[in-house]
Amino acid sequence: MSSRTSQLLVVDCLFVGVAQRTYDTAAPALAASYEALAHRHR
Repeated sequence: MSSRTSQLLVVDCLFVGVAQRTYDTAAPALAASYEALAHRHR
């Protein structure tokens, strides 16, 4: 289980790093993803 958690942490860190470097294109994509899944959070 700890190896799976470690893998998810690495992937999350990579995702954040890429999103920060490409913020201008990543922000609209993240907003669209959020809107597409918003109905699941209610």
